[in-house]
Amino acid sequence: MKIQTNNTQQPLFINHTVHTKSLLYESITVFHRIILGWIACYSFSILFLILAYCSFHYFHLILLFLIFTLSAILIPIFWFLLPYQSIHKIYKKNTFLYQSDIIEDIYFFEDYIEIYNLCNHSHMQYHYSEFSFVAHTTHLIVLANTQTHLLINKNGFYKGTLIDFLNFISMKRGKNCNEFKYFI
Repeated sequence: MKIQTNNTQQPLFINHTVHTKSLLYESITVFHRIILGWIACYSFSILFLILAYCSFHYFHLILLFLIFTLSAILIPIFWFLLPYQSIHKIYKKNTFLYQSDIIEDIYFFEDYIEIYNLCNHSHMQYHYSEFSFVAHTTHLIVLANTQTHLLINKNGFYKGTLIDFLNFISMKRGKNCNEFKYFI
């Protein structure tokens, strides 16, 4: 089912993305590869280990030592587990509500992006300036900011090509899309 846009402009690119479980898990890997997140996770773990050592060695507080040691162990575990669990819950909720994967048609115009969710027939519109970075994975391009993550399937373009789209996004953002090499 194809949904027509309300305006007279023709989209420059059209993408059809199906949010399968594997693509959702792949989108999480984008944010786990951020270097600052790794540094923060391990910094907190080292801090808690130092506090555990100090609480036991200097103050002989065994309970505080156990709390800090468990915190140092659990922080990296939760850093990796919680996003995957939340994606799993989102996927289960979507398959329960719609009895299928989420299917989106994404229209890229000169000034904005229109997203049509074909499962619940909703419509969203974003401007390119709302997205703070572009990330690449094996099968996805992720446009993201703090509130929104737009997943674009690299093989889903049926108007325009992937290379033309990357050049277009680079031009819109004023930056090179390949600047995020640690996401690839």
